[in-house]
Amino acid sequence: MTTRFEETFRQSLLELEQLDQPVLRAHDTQVLERRTPTIDFMIHEKGVPIAGIELKTGRSHLGGWAPVGTQMAAFQLDHGDCDDISNVATFEGIVVYLFHAQVIDRAEPPTTRFEAVGLWWIDPFNFSDSYQSSRTRPRETKTAAYYLTDRFKPFDQFEEHWRSGEMASVRQRFSQQGQPPLYH
Repeated sequence: MTTRFEETFRQSLLELEQLDQPVLRAHDTQVLERRTPTIDFMIHEKGVPIAGIELKTGRSHLGGWAPVGTQMAAFQLDHGDCDDISNVATFEGIVVYLFHAQVIDRAEPPTTRFEAVGLWWIDPFNFSDSYQSSRTRPRETKTAAYYLTDRFKPFDQFEEHWRSGEMASVRQRFSQQGQPPLYH
């Protein structure tokens, strides 16, 4: 089944390769497994990798065109996820964009299905600049970084980001400055 996400890339002459296949496993198993950090997707232009995408999901939206449910007050990302993104970007020498998909559950008797109803993105430099603070979440042991949400853009602006040359500018800045810190 083709998604709007995949169709947009196909129409823009960009190719989207899924790298990190989702796997169901018990939470206990995830903690015990050591794995090499990877990103979710690679974007190719004429067969050449030009950028990566790390996709995160949550129940809240980031404002704008998809006001379903609650608007996110601050975007949260575990330090471990930040480190994985930075390590992949540095090791692969490629800009990694962060995407947030709002996913809500829909009743579909006798069970529930999950549906993506909104999608936003941000480049690593704007993401770094939107960092606010880090703290341990209530009832958890992991430290999370908190970010302003106003720099995330709706998915429908991503193709123009590429076509206008903004993506090329982000890639050039990355090649000159490297991966920006995602938390302090």
